[in-house]
Amino acid sequence: MIWQDRYQGLPFSRDQVEEISALLGLEDHDRALFAAESITRAVALYHIGYSAKKRMGPVDKVGAKLAQIAAAASTLSKLLEDDAVCDLPFGGLWEMMGAPPELKPLDRTPLWGDKAITLQDVRQLVGNVARSSGRLASNDKMLRSYYFLPPLHAANNNLETAALWPTLFMIWEQHGRRVAGSVNGTNKLHRFVNVVHDGAGLGKPSLNTLNRAIQRWKQDARRERSENSAWYFGNSAGNSDAIGGA
Repeated sequence: MIWQDRYQGLPFSRDQVEEISALLGLEDHDRALFAAESITRAVALYHIGYSAKKRMGPVDKVGAKLAQIAAAASTLSKLLEDDAVCDLPFGGLWEMMGAPPELKPLDRTPLWGDKAITLQDVRQLVGNVARSSGRLASNDKMLRSYYFLPPLHAANNNLETAALWPTLFMIWEQHGRRVAGSVNGTNKLHRFVNVVHDGAGLGKPSLNTLNRAIQRWKQDARRERSENSAWYFGNSAGNSDAIGGA
C-alpha cells in the first residue's frame, strides 16, 4: 500500500478502517479510529520484536556477551580505584610547568580523554555497566524484555502466533466477539486478522496455523488478565466488561 492510500497516518486505508469498524461492531467513527490506532500499536510492537529477534540473534549468545561485558567492566572498575595511576598527576598541575620538547606531543588529558568528566564519573559509569549487564545476563526474562525479544515460552514460535495474534484476539473479545476457528477461513475473526495483516504489510496468515492459535488462545492465561492489555475501547458491541467500562 502506498503512503497516499493510508488513512490519517495509520497503516490502513480508509476502506480497511471501515471494514475493521464493521467487523468489531463499531458505529462511531471516532471509536473506529481509536480501535485502528490501538491495532497499529500492536502491529508496531510486532515489527519491533521481529527486528529485534533478527538483529540480536540467539538469546544465549546475547546473554554470554553480556556476562563478558559484566566481567570486564567489574575488572576495570576495580582497576580504576587506583587514583595514582588513573587520575591526572597532581590534578593536572604539571601541565603548567612546561615539558621537554620530546614530550610535547604527549596527550595530557585524562585517560578517558575528557577533562569535563571526573574519575569519579568514570567509575560510576563503569560500575553501572557492570551491574546492568550482569543483571541482564543472569535474568532471561529481564533480558528478553529489555531487548524486545519474545518470552522464552514463545521463543521458537512465529512472532505472529506468539505476539500479534493474541493481542488481536484480546481486542476481538473486548468488543464482545467470540474467538472461533473457521474451516475455510471466511468467518469474521479470520477476516479481521486478514485485514490487519494486509494493512501491516504481512503475508496472508496460514489457515491451519491461525486455527491452531485460536485453539491455544482458549487456554491462554492472558484472557483473564486484563491488566496485560494496553487497549481501552469502553462498552461496545455488547461488551459489558470491556476494560475501563462501567
